[in-house]
Amino acid sequence: MSTKVFAFLATAVAMMPATAETWGPDLDPICTLNAPLENACDKLQWMQQLPFDGRLCNVLPEANPRIDFDMSVSPTEEELSGANGATILARHQKVLAQGIQIHVVDGGDPSGEAVLFLHGFPESWWAWKDQFVALGNLGYHVIAVDLPGFNGSQAPSTDEDYNLSYFTDVLVGSEDSVLAFFGHSQAHIVAHEWGGILAYGFTKYRNEAIQSLFIINAPHPETLPIQYSDEEVLTKSWHIPLFQNFPEKSALFIKQFTTEFVKGGSILYGGHWFWLPSEHVCNFAFSISGLGNIEDTLKYYRFVFPNNPSDYVGYPKPNLLGYPVKFFWGAEDEVIGVNFLEGMENYFPNAEIELVPHAGHWIPAEASIRLTRSLRIFLAQ
Repeated sequence: MSTKVFAFLATAVAMMPATAETWGPDLDPICTLNAPLENACDKLQWMQQLPFDGRLCNVLPEANPRIDFDMSVSPTEEELSGANGATILARHQKVLAQGIQIHVVDGGDPSGEAVLFLHGFPESWWAWKDQFVALGNLGYHVIAVDLPGFNGSQAPSTDEDYNLSYFTDVLVGSEDSVLAFFGHSQAHIVAHEWGGILAYGFTKYRNEAIQSLFIINAPHPETLPIQYSDEEVLTKSWHIPLFQNFPEKSALFIKQFTTEFVKGGSILYGGHWFWLPSEHVCNFAFSISGLGNIEDTLKYYRFVFPNNPSDYVGYPKPNLLGYPVKFFWGAEDEVIGVNFLEGMENYFPNAEIELVPHAGHWIPAEASIRLTRSLRIFLAQ
């Protein structure tokens, strides 16, 4: 990390209060020190003036029974609604994989081809709700997980287990994996951001488990050192060194941001604010503020690559198994921009690329209809 970026973070963190309760009505001090966040901070300040009561949702677990399932009786079923009034029966259960309990939701035809959905930070399985319903009704066996340490899934038992090899074993790469639990040896992988990084890990550690690969705004591990050697790129990704170096303060910052996010119901892309459907805001907020495992999710940033240099190297180049690959990329993503597509042809020379205009980082929420349509076409090929 550059001295300039670290100095900014150290100063900002020193100004942050010790507990979330002491933030008060004033603008978060981290905003005043970070010019790239000026628009976002203005938005936060404006949102703090909005009444919280009666706003889009309540982030308490008891206010979200659809999300907060009792896993003591497994599986638990619900009728899940998607776009255009479509519904599907979704089954929630805890699957023991590599010694940890993973919250898994599946639906559709158990004998159909498997589609495995992997969400990003700081979301949950529910980010894929519309695609889950649509593809499940087409006869696929749709499987959406909470990544280890997120939402309803247990975290790895040791910090050393935060690596791509272990996550591969948990999800697809062993007889004791989520995929094997459902009797599948292969799956179509649909993955966003951190889920995408884990999916790249599959290409190194369990390539034969991939039937096709659909990646949404996720950088390839082997290109990260090159990308983040650019100070402009690193500055836009200021949250990464923040999460790596100041985990306790990071958790407070995330909780504060989520509170303001719920009040305003929008997110930033390309310098403009995109208003999310209220159900996405509720789920996003609950995935963070309603949980006690924020520190576990931050460990992805702290340990996966800093502690495991082997996760940066050794990927098939080019990938010779020949399964279809597609990149579905929000063209206005301020953090994982289109520049992160540079060099992908070295790994996936025949990959299809679809840039999504007027969309940023949160593609499943920002471009849900287009994403579903693109997936249907891609999987039918």
